[in-house]
Amino acid sequence: MVRPYNSRRSTGPTIVQLTRTRCFAFLTVVFLLPSPIFAAQPTLTQSEEEELVYAAVLVDSPRALQLPNFGLDPSGPDKWDPAFDFYQALDDADPDGSAVFGTYAVNRSTGDVWNGIMCSEYKSARLRKLQSRFRKRLGLSPADYSRLRVPGPLCGPGTSN
Repeated sequence: MVRPYNSRRSTGPTIVQLTRTRCFAFLTVVFLLPSPIFAAQPTLTQSEEEELVYAAVLVDSPRALQLPNFGLDPSGPDKWDPAFDFYQALDDADPDGSAVFGTYAVNRSTGDVWNGIMCSEYKSARLRKLQSRFRKRLGLSPADYSRLRVPGPLCGPGTSN
């Protein structure tokens, strides 16, 4: 005997059910497996940033490092420039003079060091060597560096590098 055709009879999952299942499986994989796409970018440690700032001070004021009361005051990220941690180079020996030798901004993702009050990047052989070492530790490829590199603080329109 031949059965009559029943359009409501299902012989397997419908296309909608398959699509939902595949979509659910895809989303499960994307959100449950660790992925470099969603991983946080590693950043420099404070001691690495301080090494970079010391190298920048050597470019800016080489004799400042020889002062007995020389030190760095980390002020952390700025709310206007969150990519950078800021440091002030200080010597508190002279109560009548300015204790600040310079303000430095370190991009914690790339290791670039900028003047914290003017649009000027510090460059030297020593800085390049440190930056190369730190970028290697961070696993920063040249393509990653290009993607993460941003102009320094106060480098908006109308300023020069």
